[in-house]
Amino acid sequence: MDELQIATEEAEVLHRMSNWGVYSTFDGSYDPRTIGGKLDPDELRLAKLEGMKRELARLRARDGNREFDVVLREVEFEVMIQLGMILAKSIDPVLKGLKKVKIEEGEVCGVCQEEMEMGDEGRAMECMHKFHGFCIVQWLKMKKTCPLCRYEMHIHQDTSF
Repeated sequence: MDELQIATEEAEVLHRMSNWGVYSTFDGSYDPRTIGGKLDPDELRLAKLEGMKRELARLRARDGNREFDVVLREVEFEVMIQLGMILAKSIDPVLKGLKKVKIEEGEVCGVCQEEMEMGDEGRAMECMHKFHGFCIVQWLKMKKTCPLCRYEMHIHQDTSF
């Protein structure tokens, strides 16, 4: 298994974990994440993926006659890069619908209500309300309207990994 395969599986697990209600068969009678103190299937899968990273690093360190810890950090870094590219694809449709804008003095993010730093790059919807990039992406994952004026944004999002 290489870095891309590990990252792809991590993305799938993270998607399931962040959308737990979609995948859950939970009926309210117990907390399935803590049954008997055991790891749930997603946590177990993440632990196995960590083991796969270590095994990949061990093989590469042995083959290259290199120090294991250094190679392990390289493998972890490469997996993070691959995971970032995979996750970026799921955010891309949201970002494409937002314009990059320069922040002026005293402007406030319409989502978190924090003052934005002058000169920073923010994001604006077609209604021209401005936000921190991270804030509006998170908002649009939950709701498809502007948090200030309820302008409806049409996003064609591919959630497959």
